[in-house]
This record gives sequence, structure tokens and C-alpha cells, in this order.
Amino acid sequence: MAIAIYGFLSRRRKVEPAGISYEFSLVKDKLTLGLSTWPILKNAVKPIQIEEETEDSSFEWMDEETEKYKKYLSRLDPNDAKDQDHYKILGLTKLRCEATAAQIRTAYRQKVLKYHPDKGNAGDGLRSESVFACIQKAYEQLGVSEEKRRAFDSVDPTFDENIPDNSDVNSTNFFRVLGPVFERNSRFSVNQPVPLLGDENRNFKE
Repeated sequence: MAIAIYGFLSRRRKVEPAGISYEFSLVKDKLTLGLSTWPILKNAVKPIQIEEETEDSSFEWMDEETEKYKKYLSRLDPNDAKDQDHYKILGLTKLRCEATAAQIRTAYRQKVLKYHPDKGNAGDGLRSESVFACIQKAYEQLGVSEEKRRAFDSVDPTFDENIPDNSDVNSTNFFRVLGPVFERNSRFSVNQPVPLLGDENRNFKE
């Protein structure tokens, strides 16, 4: 009797989170079909507002794909993603923290078209899963979550953390010296947009 009853009971399935290999395979399949990878990307606490790709088709704001850059890509290891320069991987060292969400998305698309393991047109053996995984991780860090991008920018070794000494600031250069400092650090604020310092020609309300 117990066996008969048990046979009619629905078995409870144990569902476990998919691993990185499954996600990577799913991302590749979606990109091959020209579909968005957005639903797959995880850990986006506060997603960046998705913008269309930039209309600037000259791509002058992107880095040139020199032999030095290709050599850099060939040495990338997905296991070292936390220590990699994500702006450099996406070709955005000219802009870095000043890159817009649209520019990050466009740069990512350009790299995918060239370095996708299955349909990219890059030579020199750069159409590898390792290179593509690093490109994907760079986009996940910079183009998906505002919090994750701020976290990376906060440890960016190229960021100018210099704050002028009191002796360097006076009534004649106050706005000129401190204005750029306010602007540089405004990106780390959770509440956006951040009011900037302004200048001597603006009133308090402005």
C-alpha cells in the first residue's frame, strides 16, 4: 500500500543554479542567433538603463586594434578577470570612466563580432573561448550594473585621486582647482545626477 501511494506522489525536484559553463554556452548561442544576452547576465543589483548603440559610426573614440593590443588579448585568462583592465579589453582606454552606456554597448558588440569563437573574423587564433569569455566579463563589469561599474572605477589605477592641498587653493582659483575634483568623484555617488561645484557666475540654486 505504501509503495502504491508513493508511486502517485510527485517527486520534488532539486534545482541548482546553473554554472558558468552553462551560462557561457547559452550566451554564445544567443549571440550566434543575434539575440540579446541581457536575461542571462546575473548579479545586476541595479541595472544600467539600456541605451541604443551610439550613432557615431567612426569609432574614433575606440582604441585601435594594434599588434600590441592583440598580444594583450592573447594572454588573457578568464580566471584572472578581477585583475584585468576591462576598459582596455573593450577598447575604451581613451574614455574609461567617461564612456557612456551606449558607447560601452557598442564597443562590446564590435568585439563580439570580431572575436566570437564561432563567427568572429579575427585571425591569429584570437577567436578563442578564453578571449571571448574575458570580453564577456568586461561587459558584465562595465555595462550591466551601475554598482559594479562604480566598484571597478573606484580601484582604477589610472583614476586621478589627487586632491589639492589647502595651500594650493585661494579665492582666485577656488572653482578652477576644485571643480575638476568634484566632477571626477561625482561618479561614485549612488544618487545621480550629482550637483557639481559650478563657478563664480552661478548662484546657489544653480
